[in-house]
Parts: sequence; structure tokens; C-alpha cells
Amino acid sequence: MNSNVISINNGSAVNAQQGQIQSGKILYSTGQNDECFTPSYGVVPLLEFVPKDKVIWCPFDTETSEFVKVFTQAGLRVVNSHLSLGQDFMRYEPAEWDILISNPPFTNKRQTFERALSFGKPFALLMSLVWLNDAAPKELFFERELQLLMFDKRIQFENQMQKGVTFSSAYYCWNLLPQQIIMRKLVVPKKKSTPPVSRFVFHKQSNVFAVDQCGSKSQSDGSAAGVEARNNEGSDSPQSNSLGSALVTRQNTPTGKSIAEENAAKVAFF
Repeated sequence: MNSNVISINNGSAVNAQQGQIQSGKILYSTGQNDECFTPSYGVVPLLEFVPKDKVIWCPFDTETSEFVKVFTQAGLRVVNSHLSLGQDFMRYEPAEWDILISNPPFTNKRQTFERALSFGKPFALLMSLVWLNDAAPKELFFERELQLLMFDKRIQFENQMQKGVTFSSAYYCWNLLPQQIIMRKLVVPKKKSTPPVSRFVFHKQSNVFAVDQCGSKSQSDGSAAGVEARNNEGSDSPQSNSLGSALVTRQNTPTGKSIAEENAAKVAFF
């Protein structure tokens, strides 16, 4: 490496002698967020702005892409292409298309937008809003009207869930939206919860049967339920402890003993 050039993490470089920033290194910077799979709820808002008689080109998508699936299910004509299929966006163009829509790689984003603008057709490309701090979008859209479709919450990309998404995204559009900035709410589907498994447990210290909901670490040994049961000892009505266990309190039998006392020898933890 030239000793006069100091490398910076984001791919930019500064000439140490002249103090000049090498803009090419910045404008064509690379990133580590190229594989961010857009969930369906991040695609649905676009349906409002896409005419039914137009052909959609998804240039960074396979057939399993949510862009392809959502648009197809909505009755739109979709053409998809992907680098893995030998279709490089910088060189490939389908024979027929009207609107370009996709989530492009973060790497070489300036070149991607330059290519999209060169077609002279409407497009919507999903990109981090952090990019607005860069010089690139200002230069690219200096004489063109940049349109933004923004959302009330972050899109949680399907393959980034464990790490968590730390940035907000928006669709950078040209000649597609009816106005320059539009806000929409994302309808995020609720996660499906697994029903808890019940088990009957006998707490010796309180002579109480409990229906414990398995799956909670604090209940796994019955100790938390036992504490709550002792606090409720002597009550005549069934109660629930703070963890949701349904407690069956002491009831007398003809022998004068509680049900718990008569069945203590028969009850096992399971």
C-alpha cells in the first residue's frame, strides 16, 4: 500500500500529503449488507402505486423473492433476473419491462442507481436512509426529483433477524409516486406462539395441586408455583399464581383429610 494513502474502514481513502479525500473510494463504497431478504410486508405498500397494466422487472430476485411472489399474486406481470442466473444488472436487460422494483445490493449502490436512471423508466429501489448522508444521491438526483416511500418502522429483513436491523429503509423512487415524499404504515404480521403444555404438579409444602405451564425456566422446578401456593394456603377458591399456574387449593374429604393429603403418595412429578 502507498504510504501516502491512509485506508479507512468504509472503503474511503485520504491522501495524507495533500489532505484530499478520494471521492471515488467513497461514492463506490462497499458494504456487508448485500444479502438482506425483504419480507412480504415490505413489498405490499408498493401495490398502491403500480399500475395493473405494467410489467415489473425485479433485477436482483429469484423466483423465491417476496417481490416476485407479492406482485405475481396481485395479478401483475413480473420479469425477474439475478446474478446467480448469469444475469448481471450492469449488463442485462429483459426484452420487455415498464417499472424496475427491487432491493439492490448495498455494494456499488451509486452504480446501481446510475444504471437505473439510465433507462429513463420509473423505478423503486429499497435502500437505507443513511445513504442520504452521502454525496452520491445528492449528485444523482440534483436535476431529477428524488421520491421517497418511507415507513413508520424499520423493515426487519428475514435473514437479519438474529442480529437485528439497526437502520431504517425507504424506497428511493423516480417518476413513480404521485408526490415527492409519502409515508405509509407497515403491517407486520404477529408471530405465532406455541400453546403451552400443561402438567399436574403436587407441592408437598402447601398440599396443593397445580397445573403448571411448561416452557418457563422459572416454573421448570415448581419452586415459584410452590411459593405462590404457600401464600394462598387456606383459601377456599381456586387461584392463579403470577406465572399463570392454575392452583387447586385444599378441599376436605369425608375422612377429614385434604385431597392433597390422601393422594400425596399417588402423585408423581411429570
